[in-house]
Amino acid sequence: MMTRYYRFMQLKASSPNNILLIPTLDIEIIWQTHLLRPQMYRDDCMRLFHRIIDHSLLATEMEQFLKEQAFIDTCKLYEERFGEQYCSLPEHNDNKPIAPKYVHPVFGSLKCVIPIYSYWDETNFDFSSVSLTNHDDNSFSFTEADIILDGNWLDLCRKYMKEMLLTVPVQNYYPYDDIDLSKASIIRLKKSYERFLYMSTKYLPSNGYNFIHPTYAIDIIWHSHMQEPLKYASDCIHLVGYVIDHAPWPSVDTNKKKSSCDDTMNAWKKEFDNDMQTDHLYNTKRNDYDYWDDD
Repeated sequence: MMTRYYRFMQLKASSPNNILLIPTLDIEIIWQTHLLRPQMYRDDCMRLFHRIIDHSLLATEMEQFLKEQAFIDTCKLYEERFGEQYCSLPEHNDNKPIAPKYVHPVFGSLKCVIPIYSYWDETNFDFSSVSLTNHDDNSFSFTEADIILDGNWLDLCRKYMKEMLLTVPVQNYYPYDDIDLSKASIIRLKKSYERFLYMSTKYLPSNGYNFIHPTYAIDIIWHSHMQEPLKYASDCIHLVGYVIDHAPWPSVDTNKKKSSCDDTMNAWKKEFDNDMQTDHLYNTKRNDYDYWDDD
């Protein structure tokens, strides 16, 4: 997977910015690990490709329309450059149901001619147990262990969000089935992230800990922000004054980490008169729950 990711990034680096190249899901998984380490990502891109390779999960309608052909072109370009198959081309299925683009709580799904866009292609690449290529060389600064660790994040986030919901005095006020990403929830999460950026500006890291540790709720928006590395760096410089690095699994003394987290939560309470861990459950203006503001 890492070898395929490196090759894909070589194609990106040697292609004009307006050329749409489509990664497969296995390549996107590695890309996500890289993107969640902004300083490492910038350093690796400059060292290996002499420019920062941008990434986005969003697309214009024209890019959505061109995606299928762009994926075929990516397959051909990869095979011509590296002499190996990129992956099997998808089979056309005219009877495949069109995915809903919009979902309304009352009117249900509104069908759209263009299916929901995902930046990567979900085509599975079959890895052979025997390969003529040496996959031991890793040109990047992250390792296979980082990729495996990152795979645990979603389960830990779900666990955290559910535990925080159990602290809500009014039971059954929020849905418990999964991470709530409704409109009102996103507004609250963005508010907590904005407060996190403010804290990163005002309060210097303490006790030997080199960054302010966020909650898993804040991480949801932070991870989304880091999806576009060029915009992330620009926003950080504009809003904070420096590019905030992100270390998903920092190697630091447990006591120092706890002390730093305690300092952050105490400062958060002082600044916003709210518990940092449950901040994402409260309305900004009225300091109460706002699940019913979703409409």
